[in-house]
Amino acid sequence: MRLLRNITLFVSIAILAAYVFFTEGLDGVLTAFRTLDWSYFAIAGAVFFSSFFVDALIVHFLRRKYHKAGYFKSLYNTIFVFASNNLIPATLQVGIAAETALLNSQGLKVSDAGSLVLYRQTVNFIAATVFPLALVALSWNYFVTHASVLLLVLFGLGLVIEAVTSLFYAFVGTWSGFLMMIARFFIKVGCSLKLIGDRDAALDVAQKSILDLKRQMNELPFGFSDGLVVFLFCILRNSLTYMSTYFIARALGVASSTHFWTFIAAYSFVSIVPVVVPLPGGLGIGDLTYVSIFSDMAGGSINIMMLLWRLVTFYFPAIVSIILMSVPMHGGKKTADIGEKEA
Repeated sequence: MRLLRNITLFVSIAILAAYVFFTEGLDGVLTAFRTLDWSYFAIAGAVFFSSFFVDALIVHFLRRKYHKAGYFKSLYNTIFVFASNNLIPATLQVGIAAETALLNSQGLKVSDAGSLVLYRQTVNFIAATVFPLALVALSWNYFVTHASVLLLVLFGLGLVIEAVTSLFYAFVGTWSGFLMMIARFFIKVGCSLKLIGDRDAALDVAQKSILDLKRQMNELPFGFSDGLVVFLFCILRNSLTYMSTYFIARALGVASSTHFWTFIAAYSFVSIVPVVVPLPGGLGIGDLTYVSIFSDMAGGSINIMMLLWRLVTFYFPAIVSIILMSVPMHGGKKTADIGEKEA
């Protein structure tokens, strides 16, 4: 996994650099950096990185329902998981597995850690659906004239996927029959590929795990007020993320004629479209959508603006998170459920 993350990161950097240098030329890139307002660029970076602190606050708030731990462990976990969520295709769901394993290594039972992550992801998906939809609806006139029909269709599909995913996470604990059907399919495939030796034993383990998940989801220690707090923090985190591109535009001197909230809505639009094509970090589809949506705002600076956006919101935090992975922060003994110990 580490090799795949590193390859994804450095290949994408090479492709982006080649694109920008091909379109702008070395002189254009150097001129843009010489004339850049570094104070606004620093604000863009600070605003984006503050979203990590809010995300860590969400983790910290939820984990204290199970197990007391320092806030900076939650901050470490948030940045750690950023690489797994953004440098590996989303379909592998390795971010969820990585966060669950990390929480377990810091003292939470596997079942508690899994329930916490599942709950957090459910509220995340709800916020990631409702907030962009509201922002785009409020600025609909802008998108009618600046987004192609294809992008509008992809935006709609992305919202549907986010909504369906949030429903799946919310009710997964009650769909034991559906989950068992999926488990049987994968176990059958595994047996045919000689990856699983004892089919009956594998089915027994799968059934026990699904029943444990159902029990755990029915016993979640979170009430309505907890969900509302997490939802509001998710909105705050997303707002900070969306704001970063406005300050990047100000650093390039291209934001003065465009309303602040239009930038926020435009970024929220860009964040949804890559959901339809789950590439690592939305690479390619996210870049093209960004250029299309912001081109009228940025004019001739759009490619440089896209480059700075990727540096602030993807490449720099990805490099930081990869470095952080080499400094493990466990601080607790791995804890297993009683049933897991007996097994």
